Amino acid sequence: MSGLLAALPFFSEKRPDSEIYRAETLSPVSSDSSSSLTGVAKYVDNLPVSSSVDKYLDNIPVKTGVSNYLANTDAVVVSGVSRYVRNQVEDAPSGVAKYMANQLVVANSVVPTSSVDQYLQAQSRIVKAPVALSSVDKYVASHHIVKEATSVGKYLAKKIAASRVSSSLSGVAKYQLEQEIAEKKRAAAMIVERYLEQQAILAQQRLAAEAEAAVVAEAEARIALGMAELDAESEQTLSAVERYAKKQAELEKSRPTITSVDRYLAKKIVEASKKPKLSRVEKYLVNQAIAAKSAPKLSSVEKYLQQQAQAAKSAPQVSSVAKYVTQKAVADKHKPEVSGVAKYLASVRSMVDAASSIIEKSLEGEFIPASGGESSVDRYVQEQQAIADDNKPTGVAKYLQDRPDIEKLEDQTRLEKEPVVSGVAKYLSAKQQNVEASEEVIQLSSVEKYLQSRPEVIKEPEPLSSVERYMAQQAIREKELAIANATGVEKYLLTMAN
Repeated sequence: MSGLLAALPFFSEKRPDSEIYRAETLSPVSSDSSSSLTGVAKYVDNLPVSSSVDKYLDNIPVKTGVSNYLANTDAVVVSGVSRYVRNQVEDAPSGVAKYMANQLVVANSVVPTSSVDQYLQAQSRIVKAPVALSSVDKYVASHHIVKEATSVGKYLAKKIAASRVSSSLSGVAKYQLEQEIAEKKRAAAMIVERYLEQQAILAQQRLAAEAEAAVVAEAEARIALGMAELDAESEQTLSAVERYAKKQAELEKSRPTITSVDRYLAKKIVEASKKPKLSRVEKYLVNQAIAAKSAPKLSSVEKYLQQQAQAAKSAPQVSSVAKYVTQKAVADKHKPEVSGVAKYLASVRSMVDAASSIIEKSLEGEFIPASGGESSVDRYVQEQQAIADDNKPTGVAKYLQDRPDIEKLEDQTRLEKEPVVSGVAKYLSAKQQNVEASEEVIQLSSVEKYLQSRPEVIKEPEPLSSVERYMAQQAIREKELAIANATGVEKYLLTMAN
């Protein structure tokens, strides 16, 4: 700042070019002396002499936006508010300011009433005898319009109440009250004085800051004007090529720098514009190819499991009777085989039973009395009835008897639904089957080998809680009751299910 202020006289007074740029007269050098100089000395002598103005111009920093703005503006405009504040004379505090200061002092000095004081005030209002009002007072009271009390009205009401209270006090109490009021007034006056002093100091500081700002603005304006004149003179001396180069340099400085990301994005935009536009079908095919590539590759085990699941879904639904028959066949396969001794004992028992029945028939009427109440015919009828009852087919047996007819109907419906194959097609398919494999060798796949060789994992049962044990016992009891109350067929079905 001091350097700029020191340069003000130089730029404020316009000097002619002859004074600024002085041509230094050099003493003529003789040919003998010039011939005796070295190349370095000749180079130094041929250098242009730099004046103090050139050095000053070289040391001047680059102009900022603020300096350009100040150069374009003619003068610093001083607003009316700044002039008013500068010419304003510090006045005495107004009555409103004094009143507000007094109100602040009173509000701070008011002691809050306790519950005992409130109770005594309420009792005093109750004890007071009613005042007999005249007819005029009653009329005024009935026609009086109640208005909201302002802060000034409240303050005056407090003053009147304080004066009424002071009138009922004794001389000593009045003196003490007056002393308290005087102390409050002194404190209020001190607060007002401090407030006014602070306001005066702030006003002085504000004026000093505005004056300094005005001086600095004027100095900057003068410097900007001088710099503008120097720039104008330097531009006049420049050639057209130099002016063009200067403008190009300014434009390069003002241009935003292009980053590698900008170049990459521009390159991508150009490549995208050169690419041919794809139709909807081509886009769909590209998306399908990408989806097929991105799909996870399934292992042979997973493919086998998927095929098994699809085959199970497409397989026809098996009825409950068919499931029962397959389970029965599996159970019969796993039944323990009867030993030869057991078979021999069964055959001996059957032979003994047959011999005893023949002996009974032959001895009937000789050693067995005929008056037993039952004849041989009756016994024969009973035996036949028992045999018929024993050989009565169950529901499963009836289903198995009717199964061939049901299978025939299913085969007929399947043949009706299947497409008709010509004799030539049948011949070709049979020939192909005969050629392909005369003997079918069952080869296990890698999945089946893996499933067969996989060790069985035995899971240890988790310990049951008391509630789970109780529920299991209840289920066993209910099952036993159901078996006890079930018929023969139901018992058989329950045992087969278990």
